Amino acid sequence: MFKHDFVILYAGGIYGGASAIKSRLLPLLGSGFFVSGLTPSTSLSVLASTSAKTSELEDIKKAYSKSLEKLESDFRASCRENSRLKSQLENVKYEATQKQVDALRDELDDQNLKSYQSRLHSLEEENQRLQTKLMQKTQLETGGRRNTTTSDKNGATPDEKIEPYQVEPVTSPVSGISPLSSYDPLQRSRHQLAVMRYNELFSGGRIEAMGILRRHLDDHDMNQCIIFHAVMEAFNVAKAHFRIYRNRVRTKLASATSPPSIENLDELVQSHINVHATYAVDVASMTEEVKIAMERLVPRLRIPSTALGFNVINEFIQDACKLAWECCTLAQPLDVYRPVYANEVIDDTKYRRSHDSSYSAVLVHHHIWPCLVQNGSVIAKGEVCTKRGRPVYGVYGTPSESENVSGRNRTHGNTRSCSPILRTASPGTRNLRSLQRLERQLGRAPVRQHLR
Repeated sequence: MFKHDFVILYAGGIYGGASAIKSRLLPLLGSGFFVSGLTPSTSLSVLASTSAKTSELEDIKKAYSKSLEKLESDFRASCRENSRLKSQLENVKYEATQKQVDALRDELDDQNLKSYQSRLHSLEEENQRLQTKLMQKTQLETGGRRNTTTSDKNGATPDEKIEPYQVEPVTSPVSGISPLSSYDPLQRSRHQLAVMRYNELFSGGRIEAMGILRRHLDDHDMNQCIIFHAVMEAFNVAKAHFRIYRNRVRTKLASATSPPSIENLDELVQSHINVHATYAVDVASMTEEVKIAMERLVPRLRIPSTALGFNVINEFIQDACKLAWECCTLAQPLDVYRPVYANEVIDDTKYRRSHDSSYSAVLVHHHIWPCLVQNGSVIAKGEVCTKRGRPVYGVYGTPSESENVSGRNRTHGNTRSCSPILRTASPGTRNLRSLQRLERQLGRAPVRQHLR
């Protein structure tokens, strides 16, 4: 039986085999157990070795169970540590993300704050500049009336009336919208006002001047040419006067005690012109120069009145000079288009035809009203008359072609060549020379120093 048990339980491993049978069955058999073929001493030695192996097996089992428990406890501890580290890692990631978001938010807040501060600073400076300009304008208006009254009472000369105020350097920095910019509200307002007054002068002042000229000169085309040249000469004289005034202001600002920088000099000059130019205009002197310039065109223009000359439209010339001065004082000045020929081809972008024009004719017979331009762009159209026939006069600044042709085609009975034709001075030139002679006798400066 035991042999069969040994064979059956041979592959039992630690918990099976002969040792298990011996440790469990032999104690039950008692001291009377004897294996066949074994002596009692041999049986005792077998029992002792069996008990020793049994105790050794128990020790191994306890050590294994302890090591297994230790491994399990270590595994559970490592799992807890892993979960703790994972939670810490998630917390660190969340904190890093929050820090990045806070940093970006702070950066955006700083940028917005800086932009708002710079914008507020520029608006405050612009407000201060406008308030200063308004205060200066109010003070100058009050002082201008007082100074004008005083100068009229004391008999001030025309040169003193040109600029009754002293040029003081502006110490506050010019910021915001530059006065030289076309987006400046003041420049835009003055530009619109000048264009509106130009159109009003065409529709109102021109009609009144034409009615006055009709009483003295019964030539409708010539009257229109006189009005046209009055406006042209008014702009020429205004440009000459404004050039002198601007150079004088620029020189005084540049030679001040604390001169401004080159970048701000033009802006300061324009700011000064915006405030003082209205009081610096000498309308009487400009009107006289316009009439003298028109008298130089007498061979091509007819004098409306022998006794009064061009004084019959003196009020219209004064209005034209005031308007031309306002157009010149703008940061982007307005000017009139100057045609080269009287009988030029009509340009529909610059002129419109009059009601008595012939629409089949493409050449300009005479100009009625000049075209207002700014930097080459048309602001307000002019008016011309187109009809067939000989124009009133030829090229501007030269005698008419009919006079030259009649002089060249003059025939004589003999074969001798024609003698040169003596060109006498025009009545306008004679009047100018007599005026200059009278000024030299009185010891005064010439009234007209810029004829061209």
